[in-house]
Amino acid sequence: MTVLAQGLKLAVYDSEGVYTGAQFTNNPAWVLLDVLRRAGWRLSEIDVASFALAAAYCDEPIEALDLYGSPITLPRFECNLLLQKRKSAGDLVRGVRNGARLLLTYASSGALQVRSKTASR
Repeated sequence: MTVLAQGLKLAVYDSEGVYTGAQFTNNPAWVLLDVLRRAGWRLSEIDVASFALAAAYCDEPIEALDLYGSPITLPRFECNLLLQKRKSAGDLVRGVRNGARLLLTYASSGALQVRSKTASR
């Protein structure tokens, strides 16, 4: 028997911060947003549009080589998260953030925002 688990459906937003639905995703920006929400952050405290911009950056296709040396295209960053032991929210946030080169900062409005370390804005 073979089982393919996709995990949880996560909330996804557009570049204006409008909720577009829940979907299976391994995009680090959406995983990070989900971890923050589960840690107690309210949507009113988060610049959701910045997460959409970071998600778009993480989803940009890049050229790579597969195990056999053949060229393939895949997303810039992906994140799969499985917890086997209790971890602090800070450890989870740090792991996802560092794995995708994301920065958490505060916007001038005081809302928490995410930026890519290498994406120009």
